[in-house]
Amino acid sequence: MRAPNIAALAGSLLALCGSAGAADFAMMETAEPITPGEFKLSGAPVVIDRARADNDTGFVAGIGYGVAPDFDIEAQIASYEDGTWLGGDAEWTAWRARGMSLSVGGGLHGADLDGGGSAAGLDGMLIFSYAPVQRLALSAALDAAYDDVNNRGAGVPADARFATDGQYERYYVVPGVGYRLMRNLELLAEVGLGLNGDADDYVSSGVSWYFR
Repeated sequence: MRAPNIAALAGSLLALCGSAGAADFAMMETAEPITPGEFKLSGAPVVIDRARADNDTGFVAGIGYGVAPDFDIEAQIASYEDGTWLGGDAEWTAWRARGMSLSVGGGLHGADLDGGGSAAGLDGMLIFSYAPVQRLALSAALDAAYDDVNNRGAGVPADARFATDGQYERYYVVPGVGYRLMRNLELLAEVGLGLNGDADDYVSSGVSWYFR
């Protein structure tokens, strides 16, 4: 696929969707897909820098599967002080050459929020990765999420992630690094930088284990 077509596809995805919320699940991945027939089990703590409140901490776990060459799927669960999140997405590696790769992805997510609230949304992402040496991968991503939040009661703190009912859009740029400690074990770290008022900065580091 030619570069202009890839750019158009990626731009359309980000415009229509919005990533399984970067600060909800973190991304914790490069543009390289899971090998077909292989599973990926991952876990990572996440620290969110709340602009209007104390920092929030949580833990994210996910399981992925390589469906076909350049295509994989993943399901995630995240637990925070304000609720529990569930999500799933698909990722397609659209281009690769000379240690570089580009992937696009998107999916759905939802949350059971404390205080009687709930959220449901769409996600989208664009990831570029570069491997300067064997085992090391540097990545940069654009990530966006749309959430429709309902049933936020009067008892919800004003500094909560979603203080009221309504629609929220969050956009991020996410630099990251991955290192293959061994063939089936990868260490990952990333920083999510919010690009708009609803997107709080975050930092995450964790591990992914690949198995059949």
